[in-house]
Amino acid sequence: MRMNSRLREASQRDVLNWFEKNVVELTRYQKERLRDDETFRWGPLFFYYLKDEEPTTFMWRLTYPFFMVYLIALWIMRPVLFLCTGRWMYPQWFLNKIHYPWCRKLNLDL
Repeated sequence: MRMNSRLREASQRDVLNWFEKNVVELTRYQKERLRDDETFRWGPLFFYYLKDEEPTTFMWRLTYPFFMVYLIALWIMRPVLFLCTGRWMYPQWFLNKIHYPWCRKLNLDL
């Protein structure tokens, strides 16, 4: 799962609560088996839910034009980065401290 993804992995308790609430065909015995056998914990399935989006304030919306210039500059600087470091990808500290928070504030999934 990407670092800036809008999906979060659901815990076993969240999945069990959702099943008990939304799948009405489950009998009491089946619900007990799901809880006791830890089917969702050790099973091959992964469950995700959408994170809540942050509200975008007016000040952050004013940065949209600068964000486009920033993205173009990132794209243009990639060959220079490769010549200097030998890598095409920007460092993780840069992505975690600058790029992903700015994208999150603008509700962009880049």
